[in-house]
Amino acid sequence: MKIYTNTLDIKNFKNDFVYLYRGKDKEQALDGILELINESDCSIPSFLRKIDLIEDKEIQKSCRHAAVAQMYNAGLDYRCGSCYVETPSYGDVVLIQDSTVILSKYGDILFNEGEIWTHSGLNYGRGFFVKKIIDGKWGFIDNDGARVLPCIFDAIEGHMWEAEFYYGPLHFNLRIYGNKDSIGRDKLQKMIDDYDGYDFICLSEDSILSSLHYMGSQLPQDIQGSWAVRNNKPAPWNRDKLTEALRTELSPILVSKEKLQEILESK
Repeated sequence: MKIYTNTLDIKNFKNDFVYLYRGKDKEQALDGILELINESDCSIPSFLRKIDLIEDKEIQKSCRHAAVAQMYNAGLDYRCGSCYVETPSYGDVVLIQDSTVILSKYGDILFNEGEIWTHSGLNYGRGFFVKKIIDGKWGFIDNDGARVLPCIFDAIEGHMWEAEFYYGPLHFNLRIYGNKDSIGRDKLQKMIDDYDGYDFICLSEDSILSSLHYMGSQLPQDIQGSWAVRNNKPAPWNRDKLTEALRTELSPILVSKEKLQEILESK
């Protein structure tokens, strides 16, 4: 997807904002918003950054939604009949559906169309389950659009503030600690002390530290058939071999105890 315009049409923006924002103070809110637009000389990239100055999160969200819709020539919701903007309940990323495009809150493309698929209903608070278009495997990005896990998993389960993954029958719970530079020394020291108690500790290409905890072995009903077909057998499996296969796939982001110590000492 390409940028359609970087210049905000104020008239269209006002109409879209009034449509999107459900608060009763629409006219009063617009006065302050128009000041920010004028300060930005109607530049959408500049205005998207100035939106951070607005205290009300719902007003922020409506402003981003309306501005991004113009920037990428997208509709305001699914009723437009083509691609449309979606502002999820959690996080600051903006989605353009039907072919998922994931943008930062400033309108920068993080994932372009044809790469992955997701929607706001696949965010249970910590981030988004994402499916790779080419093979249907699942991964995870956080609420800022940073990569956490690569798309290598067969199935997912989501609950409020929980994200679970299946690698074949191997069932894991994901814990996210945040960007390595924002994690405190005490937490890092505890991870080092407890290192052998973790199944996998990962540091993603976007510097997000996370861990996968083994929860048992079961093959979800909805993937039994596809997993059996892919492996050309009903479902017998070997836990040790599967674990090593997962370790191999995660190897580019796996973190050693020594690497954790290095991160700690850099603080």
